[in-house]
This record gives sequence, structure tokens and C-alpha cells, in this order.
Amino acid sequence: MAGYVSEKVYYGQEKIVITMDIGTTQSAVSYSHLNPQAKPTVNMVTQWPGQAASSGAAKIRSLVAYENAICKGCGEEASEMLFEERENVAMWFKLHLHPDSIKNASNPPPYGSNTNKALRLEIPSLPAGVTIHQVYRDFMNYLFRHTEQYFIEHTPGGEQVWRRLRHTVEIILAIPNGWDYEQQ
Repeated sequence: MAGYVSEKVYYGQEKIVITMDIGTTQSAVSYSHLNPQAKPTVNMVTQWPGQAASSGAAKIRSLVAYENAICKGCGEEASEMLFEERENVAMWFKLHLHPDSIKNASNPPPYGSNTNKALRLEIPSLPAGVTIHQVYRDFMNYLFRHTEQYFIEHTPGGEQVWRRLRHTVEIILAIPNGWDYEQQ
């Protein structure tokens, strides 16, 4: 799989770096297996559960489905519950962390609306008994597990490399530039 290849050689210790960009509606993950004396390559995870195998979609829906406060699925798997059990799906959950300065932006659209008449962004409630910390823990765990699987399947010697370096994996989170220090 072709990815971004750096022009500079890496001289640090061998390691795996994973970057998670958890967006309001979609999320993506990239990773790099850094080898000393080699040019780093950054690859995107382009296969997620519930997506057609041939889709090559790097982004997945930022959704987490719950049943009795227990995670039952994420991404496309969670979208199956959206129409019948919407109250059990955490969606737009990233907005629960936004500072008031963003929540009160001038003329944000209300959730599920095509108009710009609301003065405050309407954020969908989380499922009953579920905290924002739990949603992030479940979603990040999902992203990590499937990144591990993708890495093993798409990296030469991936299983051995992962087994050797799994306890030292570095995770980088992308955060919105509008977040205050408290949200970061």
C-alpha cells in the first residue's frame, strides 16, 4: 500500500506511531512503523468493519452504539441502529467537549435542521447511562483494535512487529484548533 514517504531519514528507536483524527461526523486513522536509518512512510487505515471490502474508504462514521450502556458497535456497525434506536447511538459526541465559545457560535444550525435560525448549537444527548469519557474510550479502543488488525495484515512481518512493539505504541490525537486548554 502506497502512503506518504518522508524525504528525511529517521534516526530514533524503532516504534509504531498511530494518529487518530476523531471528527464530529467522521474519523480517520493513520500509522507509521518507524525504522532507524529509513525514510518513514505514513499509511491510512482504509478498511473498517461494516464497509465494503473494496471501498478503500479511509474515513468511518463517528458513531458508537450502546445497549444498556454497553458498547455494541462503532462506525458502520453502529449506523445500523441509527434509524430504529437512535437514542442508543452516540453521535456528534465530540461536540460535548467543545468550549461554550464554539457551542454559542453565531447562527449555528440546529441538529437535524437545514436552517441557520438557532442561536445555540443543539447537541444530541448521549445514550442513557453513558458518559462522554466512556464514548471516547469505546471509540478509541475500536479504532486501535482495527488499526492493529490492519497493520498486521498490511505490513510485511506485521504480526511480529506488532507483538514486539505493541507496548510502546505512541498515539497522537488531532484536536480542533478552536478548543481551549481545558478541552485539550
